[in-house]
Amino acid sequence: MKRVRVRNKTRRILTGSKPCAVVEYYEWFKMDRRIENKKYELMYLSKKKEVVKFIELREDELQLLRSEQDNFSLMEDTPDGKVWEKNNFKALVKEHNPIRKR
Repeated sequence: MKRVRVRNKTRRILTGSKPCAVVEYYEWFKMDRRIENKKYELMYLSKKKEVVKFIELREDELQLLRSEQDNFSLMEDTPDGKVWEKNNFKALVKEHNPIRKR
């Protein structure tokens, strides 16, 4: 069995109760859109809840994400990708980072 090396921070966020979101998107070559590469990013708030931070998930971390899939709810499903959130991440971001009107 292959040993899985997951970063501690990623493990804490995915398995803990901290609100977060996972974004699935596609990268492709400009010249040939038939060749696409699926990517995943983990979004979470900084300790002061002022900044949304991102971690690109590696292949070995996707196994952990799949095991925690029941804790996430699908928020967006488009041809360009998907967004899952845990523990009302979107509401928390809006609460701490309101859009300022000019």
